[in-house]
Amino acid sequence: MLYTELLSDSIACPVEKQGVCHVYHQYTIRNKKRNKIQQRLKEQGVSSVVYYPVPLHMQEALKFLATREAISRKLKKLPVKSFLCLCIRNLKKTR
Repeated sequence: MLYTELLSDSIACPVEKQGVCHVYHQYTIRNKKRNKIQQRLKEQGVSSVVYYPVPLHMQEALKFLATREAISRKLKKLPVKSFLCLCIRNLKKTR
């Protein structure tokens, strides 16, 4: 995944098993500077979303979950297009 290749040295990215190409509908990253990252993406015209500003375990219906608040403050979703894996493969061929 191109996002992982470009971001994993400074941002916690999803982990894929070797030989598997995940079909993402969202790509969730984790970093303490979530809001700063979101602002920089916005300045570049890239949308990103915090899906759960209130951690799941703090929502009334799901408060039994053991999710930690600290993790939810670091999560960020990046846009994903259905053709991303194909684009990445083509990009790698041109390197």
